[in-house]
Formats: sequence, structure tokens, C-alpha cells
Amino acid sequence: KGHNELLNAEAAKYTELFAAKGRKTAVLKGAANARLYPDPFMRHAGDIDLWVEGGRKSVVALVKEMGFELDKTGENAPHHVHLLNTGKVAVEVHFKPSSGVLSPFANARLQRYLEREILNTERVPEGFWSPSIKFALVMQLAHLQRHFFNEGVGLKQFVDYFILLQHSTDAERREVASKLGSFGLKRLGGAFMWALHEVF
Repeated sequence: KGHNELLNAEAAKYTELFAAKGRKTAVLKGAANARLYPDPFMRHAGDIDLWVEGGRKSVVALVKEMGFELDKTGENAPHHVHLLNTGKVAVEVHFKPSSGVLSPFANARLQRYLEREILNTERVPEGFWSPSIKFALVMQLAHLQRHFFNEGVGLKQFVDYFILLQHSTDAERREVASKLGSFGLKRLGGAFMWALHEVF
């Protein structure tokens, strides 16, 4: 419980820091997912994934200007940078809304969609901006594809997606499903839905 409270407080703090610089932000995955659970403390979130508008060059320059030290990938990072020395909570600042999918053509379509959809955020009681359910359903499925091929998919990712589906409408699910083929996620989406149906 204490860690999640700290995470929310830190997410709100970084939200305000970037807002003071005139940048829109959105918390991705962890803390944004946790708030949808029946009890937010059922889900342990490890770090803060914060999307900041502006693109790579602009965001990297801004975090340096703000006095943050970056990890060794720094300006060459493909979609996010790790801020160093942030205390008890690790912080990743994302300049792309997603790490993307494997096909470069599908990835271009995915990124265009997510860049539009991430602008539809809401300020939540925890003090940060959270993206739409449609954004989360697409972005997190793409994230699962990366996990499937690189790190493996854990129970937390399955439960997160189940919770997202519970908070979505029929219209949102239909819209997302209609786009998965063009994002290279249709087969993974089908397999994931089968597993969720069988288990949950």
C-alpha cells in the first residue's frame, strides 16, 4: 500500500513539473492501471512511465534543462529515457506513446493512432493525467507483443488487460478490434482473448 501511495504522489509530482514547462503528460500502464482495480492496492506498480509531449529531441532537451540525469542510452533511446537519481521510484519519460510493434509498416500506423489518441486524457483524483481506455487497450497489447518475444508475459499483464476490458464499452472494444489487423496485433489479440476467456 505504501509503495503505491508513493508512486501516485511521485506521478502527480512529475506531472506538475512538466505542466509547469507547458507540456502535456500521461501516465502509462502501472499507476494508470492500478486505479481501475476494485482496490488500487491489489496491483503493485514498480515504476512510473510518463509520456511527455514534444518528440525525442524536444523531450530529451527539456529533461536535461530541468536538471535530470539520463541513463547511458540518453539521446539515442528509441522511445523513452530513464531518469537517474529519482529516489525510491524509478521514472521513465516516454517521448513516444509506445515501444511499437515488430513490423515497421504496422508500427507507423500504430504510432500515428496512439499519438492522436493519447491527447484524449483525463485528470484523475490521484493527481495525474490518464489516457483513454481505447489508448490503453491498443498500447498495452503492443507492449504485450514485445514482452512475448523478449521477456515473457506474466500474470500481472493478463490481469491488467482483463481489468481494462471490464472498464471498456462495447463500442470501444469494437473500434479497437477493427484496427488490430492494421497494427499487426490481430493474432496476438485473438490469442490473448482466448486465454482471458479460458482463465477469467
